[in-house]
Amino acid sequence: MDHIIFLIDMQTFYASVEKMDFPEFRSKPLIVAGNPKQRSGIVLAACPIAKQFGVLTAEPLGQALNKCPQAIVRLPRMQRYINVSAAVTRFLQHYTHLIEPYSIDEQFMDVTSSLNLFGDPLTIAQKIQRDMQQRFGIYARIGIGPNKALAKMACDHFSKKNQTGISLLTKRNMEKNYGRCRSVHFLGSGTVWNSTSSGWAFAKSAISPVSRSNCCANAGA
Repeated sequence: MDHIIFLIDMQTFYASVEKMDFPEFRSKPLIVAGNPKQRSGIVLAACPIAKQFGVLTAEPLGQALNKCPQAIVRLPRMQRYINVSAAVTRFLQHYTHLIEPYSIDEQFMDVTSSLNLFGDPLTIAQKIQRDMQQRFGIYARIGIGPNKALAKMACDHFSKKNQTGISLLTKRNMEKNYGRCRSVHFLGSGTVWNSTSSGWAFAKSAISPVSRSNCCANAGA
């Protein structure tokens, strides 16, 4: 049986945490960036409302405020974001003990042994997505595959274009879908798949599965 790996990608994470902590900002454009008084620094995160005005991540704050002068600008609170990320890890451990944080806003899960408890992969993904929105106010895109490379590919290349925010790559649909992606870069290892290679075989051998040794044993660590 193939493993069932999820990549949970929390969208506009810093901005979502700010709106969770300050509900009065929920209906307003919000930017997490450098010094709002001096209009200096770059945009670290912009909520979907701010993005509707054309605000882009990593652009200068002054440029972003020219596009959206009414935006609320919040200074980054990195320790708070780390704490929320750890809380998300603890929440995900309700589904499996095999959790591997990839970054502050991305986490891998191996739910292979959880299917009998929680249902098929899409059902589990939908429940996680819904519960994260309710509990943390964070919208998550989810990629599903038999290994981390394909879960990452599903999330980055297909979930963002899918209205549900959830995509599944399997042996059966890999050959159909991978032609839509020219290449995938993953975990700092360079290109792990490209359109001239056998997409399934290359991706399967490129990345090791989520393992106990790689997992976050203590979500609060």
